[in-house]
Amino acid sequence: MTGTALQNSTPPLKRETSEPQTLRELFTAQHHGNAQEYEREVLFQCAYSPVLVRLAWRLDPDFFLSDLQLIRAVGCCRTFGDCRHEVEAFRRANPPRGFFRKTLRVRLSGQKLLKMASRLFLSQSLPSRTAAR
Repeated sequence: MTGTALQNSTPPLKRETSEPQTLRELFTAQHHGNAQEYEREVLFQCAYSPVLVRLAWRLDPDFFLSDLQLIRAVGCCRTFGDCRHEVEAFRRANPPRGFFRKTLRVRLSGQKLLKMASRLFLSQSLPSRTAAR
């Protein structure tokens, strides 16, 4: 057997040391969701006022482009610290302006988003309940 054949028969190291899942992967796995619906579902779940956000979404989804951009960025994160960094950078770059976003709070809540991220990353690090039984 040659050295090349031996190298090709060994499994890649990446499988043994798999990297953590992204927030998007954790969310869709836990909520049995569709990857295409991830952004909208996170927006609705993490809104200050879910009822107003759903109504505004039906009228003009483009109103939430900056919120969706944050949700996309956070969805690629593999740690809670990275999520927190993204949210803080978003807050500095996009302070709420205007009657709807500032006064009525028709927008994404960074605090709720971080709370959701914390729960998802924590659930990833804990052993599953079925394995413990």
